[in-house]
Amino acid sequence: MKKGFKVLRSGMHFLIQLLLISTVVELTHAAASKSGHRGLSTAGPGFPALPNNGLRFNFYGATCPQAENVVRNMVQGFIMNDFTIAPALIRLHFHDCSASNGCDGSILLNSVDGGKTPPEKASPANIGLRGFDLVEEIKSELERECPGIVSCADILALIARDATATIGGPFWFEPLGRRDGFVSKISDMVTMPAPYDRLGTLLQKFAAMNLNLVDLVALSGVHTIGRAHCESFNRRLSNFHRTHKPDPTLKPAYANQLRRQCSPRNNTAVLVPNNPFSIGIFDNQYYLNLLAGKVLFTSDEELLSNRRARVLIEQFANDQFAFFNQFSTSIINLGNAKVLTGRKGNIRKVCSRVH
Repeated sequence: MKKGFKVLRSGMHFLIQLLLISTVVELTHAAASKSGHRGLSTAGPGFPALPNNGLRFNFYGATCPQAENVVRNMVQGFIMNDFTIAPALIRLHFHDCSASNGCDGSILLNSVDGGKTPPEKASPANIGLRGFDLVEEIKSELERECPGIVSCADILALIARDATATIGGPFWFEPLGRRDGFVSKISDMVTMPAPYDRLGTLLQKFAAMNLNLVDLVALSGVHTIGRAHCESFNRRLSNFHRTHKPDPTLKPAYANQLRRQCSPRNNTAVLVPNNPFSIGIFDNQYYLNLLAGKVLFTSDEELLSNRRARVLIEQFANDQFAFFNQFSTSIINLGNAKVLTGRKGNIRKVCSRVH
């Protein structure tokens, strides 16, 4: 009986949180639209200046004014049905932009040449990527609302924003106007940051997206939510850098806990929470975990090897508002990566197919 009450109370708490966030987002968006302001985030006082790449705020204001409301309402519905889908929706945008061809919706494409060339989604880097069907549901609704107007690439940016806000993270005004690409190859994912990358490699890959160390530290904070396959971090548990010993930066008790969860027999199937201390909530707990030696990936721990990164980590651990503000700025920076605008690319009718 007590367990049932706890589940009910947890469900009611999530519903109340969702309603409150939705109300704040609606009021903020309405106020900004009424005032004509285009640079304000609910996470902080300002935004970086947008590059001259064709993206702009309120891009669909005249051609599809309900686009952002449609996306936000559907994303909130998906998360109410399954709260684990939120990190998956955010991950789609990051993986799309991390490909060598940038934020062009190519992560959503099936093979474009009849199966001869595997698409991006077939890459091992995209193992466990999901939510493709939900993107298509949103796209179908938008095609009914305003046919041929909203790109799949912009949908990915919007669902990342709305999923973040729905589970307690910041809301920001997303510059839009991306168009969809025509190509998707498995080889395009070679630029995707990997969980075992060292800091130098991470910085090179982020620089290819015109991102810097601050963006790397802020965007890594998304690991406060989501789950990971054991194989993405198991080398830290027993044979770190071929030493036949665990990673010395990993707290022994936490390493033992992970080792029990990731037995060799179940290694490829088991999913472990990135952050077991505040599951399903977008907060700054990741940085507290990082400082405590309780994060999963080598790529996370590597951040502490840089003095400037450590200063940021400590700041974000102590100030969630500062983290939210920088995360909003950095994910906008991410969404600028190699975008197609103007006459480049097209607007797909179905996100998984080139037309």
